[in-house]
Amino acid sequence: MRVFIAFPIVKEVCWELERLQKKFKRINQNVLVTWVNPKAMHVTLQFLGDLAEEKIEKVKQILQKIVPRYQKFSYWLDGLDAFPNKFNPNIIVAKIREEGQTSFLLQKGIANELRQIGIVGDDQPWRQHVTIGRNKLGDEVVGFGEIEVKKIEWEVREVELIESELSAEGSIYTTLGLYQLNHG
Repeated sequence: MRVFIAFPIVKEVCWELERLQKKFKRINQNVLVTWVNPKAMHVTLQFLGDLAEEKIEKVKQILQKIVPRYQKFSYWLDGLDAFPNKFNPNIIVAKIREEGQTSFLLQKGIANELRQIGIVGDDQPWRQHVTIGRNKLGDEVVGFGEIEVKKIEWEVREVELIESELSAEGSIYTTLGLYQLNHG
């Protein structure tokens, strides 16, 4: 199974991100961007790739052990960006921020535990974001400086282990496990 670990986002944030997508579409009508379905948006903590069932069970055990060690926290939308950058935008993203370092510490803790069972993630430093679109042909995309993002805050209370099944209509997500952050 193709799986990843993520923080869910709330409906109000999805609605704002959908509004941003519509503005990008109007400004960039001749650019081939595949827009992410707002209902499928999330903050990826760790992409794991294709894993056998035995490894998935080990990942579930790691998440059960680690996630409750960390306190719930809040994220907020903080502008637009792109990977590798706004001048060469392959992936269009909404930036997110938090007060403190909870998500970074949690991501690092999970990555370290996964390494112990032979799952090595991306070598790039983790950057918290929500992907809103993929620029398939690498065309110029404009609007990053003009489109204003509402600063919507939401509380992150859980972590999900998600299966991603690729289909002609896009990825189909199935939650394999839900792990609660410490609410104390």
